[in-house]
Amino acid sequence: NANVATVDNGVVTGVAIGTARITAQAGGVKATCTVEVEPNYVTVNTTAKSTTAGLLDELAIADLKNITALRVMGTINSYDIIVLNNKMPNLHYLDLTDARIVACDYEYRSDCRTEDDVVGDYMFSEQAKYYTIKLPKTTKAIGYSAFDGCSNLTDFEIPNGITSIEGIVF
Repeated sequence: NANVATVDNGVVTGVAIGTARITAQAGGVKATCTVEVEPNYVTVNTTAKSTTAGLLDELAIADLKNITALRVMGTINSYDIIVLNNKMPNLHYLDLTDARIVACDYEYRSDCRTEDDVVGDYMFSEQAKYYTIKLPKTTKAIGYSAFDGCSNLTDFEIPNGITSIEGIVF
C-alpha cells in the first residue's frame, strides 16, 4: 500500500499511519514483509491535581491543538479528561495504558466525575476525533455510554482487569 509506505532503492519510508505489505524480488527469490507505521506519540508523565489539569503542566497550551497522538503515564482526573476531549481538537490516538484515572469531585460532564480506575459514564462520548484509545491497564469498570458517538474509533484496547461494563458502552 503506497499510501502507507514506499520503497526507494531498498529503503522503506513510512508515509502515513497504517499497514503495508512489501514484496521484494531478486534473482528468482521473492520475500514479503508487513510494515506497520504507527503514530508519533508525544509522551507525558503527569500527576492529577485538585484544581486544574495536571496535563497542562506537561504540555504547552499553544501545542495542544497540534498534538495528534498522546501517550499518558501517571494519574489523570476530570480536569485532564476535559483537556483531552475539549482542548485537543486534533488528538486522534490516545494511549492511557500506563495512566491511572483517579477520583475527583469536579465534573468532566454534567453529573459525571472521575472515580478511581473507572472509565466513567460518557467519558469519551461524542468524540469522533478518536481513531485509537488504549485504556489504562488499571481500569476496573467502564461506565454507561463511555464511547457513544466515537464513530471513527477503529482501534480500542480493553485491559484484562475489567469487572464491570455498564449497559451500552458504544
